[in-house]
Amino acid sequence: MDDSYNLCQRLFKKHYKNYYLLALSLPFNQFKQVCSISGFVITAHKRFEKINLINFIYDFFTLYDLIKLSKLDEKDWYKYHPIMEAVFNTIDELNLPRELFERFFNSMKMDLNKYNYKTFTELEEYMDGSASTIGEMILYIIVQNNIKSYDKIKIRKLLPYSNDLSIAIQLTNIIGNIGNISINSINSINSINNELHTPIYIPTYFLDCYTIDLIEYNTNKIVDNNFKDFVKCQLNLNREIYNNSQYGINELEPEHIEIIQTVKNLNSLKLNKIEDNNYNMFYSNNQTYYEQVIIMYNTLSYKTMFKIVFNYVYYTL
Repeated sequence: MDDSYNLCQRLFKKHYKNYYLLALSLPFNQFKQVCSISGFVITAHKRFEKINLINFIYDFFTLYDLIKLSKLDEKDWYKYHPIMEAVFNTIDELNLPRELFERFFNSMKMDLNKYNYKTFTELEEYMDGSASTIGEMILYIIVQNNIKSYDKIKIRKLLPYSNDLSIAIQLTNIIGNIGNISINSINSINSINNELHTPIYIPTYFLDCYTIDLIEYNTNKIVDNNFKDFVKCQLNLNREIYNNSQYGINELEPEHIEIIQTVKNLNSLKLNKIEDNNYNMFYSNNQTYYEQVIIMYNTLSYKTMFKIVFNYVYYTL
């Protein structure tokens, strides 16, 4: 079990450095649970080749059913991906429903054969599985064992706002990748090397409204007024979802507010940088590590920052 959790922790630290630091503010068991869920998501995304993903999904639900039926022999864990033991320990501790993972994998499978989205409603269906489910899992982690503050009624109230924040974060990433669209993105599967290409997640409805051909704009790096208006539209929509999520953040307990608020700020302030760069999406709009540290410094209390530093040492011993 320890080896499985350690692998998840290494994956989490490598791929999501800022979220890893924020997770260090949690009690150790909750930190381990966040590591396992993060390791699971990272591993699922790395198995983007069709055969590998389908096999991964099959193994996951085979394990889910075997464990629920108490038919899994401990010595059989070696047959499965090494993250699975930690992941299923977290699923058991939190009693996470199968439906969450069905939604998650439904979106992972959409990435194998769906290469564009006509409307935002259609994109929301994808983001429900690829983003909302992860936010729900994190919510279940932070509210556990705190029935006085988070009863079932309040959790149901918080879930839509958790979904809003998760969708807003993914939408920020989608907007940030507008300048990375290439001709390969509209191909389904490269017949030579069987490589899966990145779908275009910006709904074609918006592209049609502003008469934007992303391939042409990216190839020639065009930043005209039409393109700027198109990007502004995406930013306004993104900010509206972030603003809606704030109502849920404000309902959390104080120790959780500052952590989730920091997550929101780290992502939503990326939109400001796009504006500062005059909507030029063809050069990096990513925040520097220094900028990210400043955001965390301005949002977190000294007590939480001390806890993160202390646990960074304590949790890795």
